[in-house]
Amino acid sequence: MVSSAAGISLFPQVKGIIPNGALQSGIQVTLNGVGNVLSDRKFFDNWYFSAAMGFIHGAYAGYQLSDAAGANYWWGSKPAYNRSQWSFAWWDKSDVYDFGIKKGLGSKVENDCVPTSFAEIEAKLGGSREYEDFVNYLRSEGYESGLGLEMNKEQYEALIKRTFENVEVLNGSDIVSIWDPAYLQSLIDNNKTISLHFSNHADNIRKVKLYPNPMKNKVVLRNGSYSPTKFNGMKNFRNAFSIF
Repeated sequence: MVSSAAGISLFPQVKGIIPNGALQSGIQVTLNGVGNVLSDRKFFDNWYFSAAMGFIHGAYAGYQLSDAAGANYWWGSKPAYNRSQWSFAWWDKSDVYDFGIKKGLGSKVENDCVPTSFAEIEAKLGGSREYEDFVNYLRSEGYESGLGLEMNKEQYEALIKRTFENVEVLNGSDIVSIWDPAYLQSLIDNNKTISLHFSNHADNIRKVKLYPNPMKNKVVLRNGSYSPTKFNGMKNFRNAFSIF
């Protein structure tokens, strides 16, 4: 049997504990197998010892190479955004801007999105009205359980202005600015809620996640999330409001 550590330094090395550990483990299993065959033994006799020792030596060498290059210790790649050299996850970790929308208010049924959105806004503002209050309130506007509330852009704008005191209608440039960290932070600092009215849905922005690659950015809503390719200008929704 060939020694498990034999020749490790003679073979190509790569950065990263796991890649180099796996590479050197495979090399040592192969060397061990060749030695076995030459000694008239089965190829995989004692392979596990060679694999383990090869991985240990390779992992340490991969760590050293990563350390010298400032790379991720585990994978040998450039440290991802918001990750350290010791981060096991190799993908970017976004900057998260949280609007502080309370979870679990109202209904999860999509057709109940308007009273649910209103209950979330009310809770954010520190008011006392709850989901059931908004259900009853909206019946006079045509709301029906199971069917929801259908309104055009102008009707919904009038409704939300009647329901809450400090409502600002956001235009296209404001929506584009949703990807601007300074703009987002100013909204959060001023305790503002961003509420959206789609053609058949209403929702409030819970979080905005920003990445170095803008195409990976996401707006997190109660029902799913939107990327810049979907959340572009005024194409996907009728109204956007800032409420404080």
